[in-house]
Amino acid sequence: APHRLVIDLEGAEFDPSILAPLPIGWRAGQLNETTMRVVIEHEMMAGQVIPQLQAGRTLQFPLRSIDPNAVIENPAQPPVVDPGPPSQRPALISGPLKVGESAQAVDITIPVRSGRTGAPTGVHVGLSTIRITIPNSTQEGPSAPAAWEGRLIRQVTMRPGSGNSTQLILETRRPLIYDIQNNGDSLNIRVSVPSFAFGGLSGKTFVIDPGHGGNDPGAVFAGVREKDIALDVSLRFGRLLEREGVRVVYTRSTDVFIPLGRRSEIANEAAADLFISIHVNSNTVANTASGSKTFYHRQQSPGQLLSIAIEGELERQGRLRSMGPWSDTRIYRSGFAVLRNTRMPGVLVETGFINNSRDRAQLSRPEYRQQIADAILAALKTLAAEGAAD
Repeated sequence: APHRLVIDLEGAEFDPSILAPLPIGWRAGQLNETTMRVVIEHEMMAGQVIPQLQAGRTLQFPLRSIDPNAVIENPAQPPVVDPGPPSQRPALISGPLKVGESAQAVDITIPVRSGRTGAPTGVHVGLSTIRITIPNSTQEGPSAPAAWEGRLIRQVTMRPGSGNSTQLILETRRPLIYDIQNNGDSLNIRVSVPSFAFGGLSGKTFVIDPGHGGNDPGAVFAGVREKDIALDVSLRFGRLLEREGVRVVYTRSTDVFIPLGRRSEIANEAAADLFISIHVNSNTVANTASGSKTFYHRQQSPGQLLSIAIEGELERQGRLRSMGPWSDTRIYRSGFAVLRNTRMPGVLVETGFINNSRDRAQLSRPEYRQQIADAILAALKTLAAEGAAD
């Protein structure tokens, strides 16, 4: 009442900048941190067959004929979220309380006064802002930013989110990662310096994984091979790390083939603090995509934070544009094997597109490959403890 078809796309992010004008009664928006909602509001939806949609990049199904000139009351209203039965109605939560702090971490508790929240999700909004979304919740009391005294957090804001959710915004004094535990009667959040960066880089063990190798050349275009670029960048990066006092382990340091599973095993056997895989991108049509991108596994906070830092430094080089940090689940539902099977934080850096003439020209230059190595090191130093801004 009124009749509507509601489609929730889990794992999707709404980009209003590419949205063409919608018919009257159609709406699209971000329901929560991980779900996009599409609403088709029309009396004909009373007889619409519910589509059986499969995961994929394109969704298509038969829709009942709709008069595009039909007038729908309040067509611009946001997607409607049914509050559901009392047991599923928004939980009442209190403002955040600091319950512990050290040089490395801050522990925060959000009391749940009544009801049950949905599973909280987090995302890094740049290097110094963390946004945590608490589904099925409403805040007790007014929303107002609160200044927090301490070395790690500058300001905390709790505010209403979309679709019966609450957002907690943490403005940090230095790059921090987050971990969220839902205990039913409270939400416990720990924000901390990444373990691979706390206390500086010296003494840590990093595994560098040059993609492909041996009889697996990776992407090849115009005589340029991914495996060669990946190895050269990796060796340059490793030498920089060694100067910083880091113990460097390579999955390969020569042109040999290493199976995917073995790459993760090498990292796990080394008890590494961090895993970094170096690759070169390619796509189906030459010269249609350009730039670097860095992948992290699923929604893991340490990899996401490092990906943001790496892409920021690569973009500062000014040679190629950054396509930003990406979750590996945007490519495969289970993510990349080398990131999925390692027991430490990790990222996979795509340094450019080998089948883009401009990218390939840059990647073929030793000077630019050195700049990539410099940029990754600069990103790590940004996250390291001695780089903190008090």
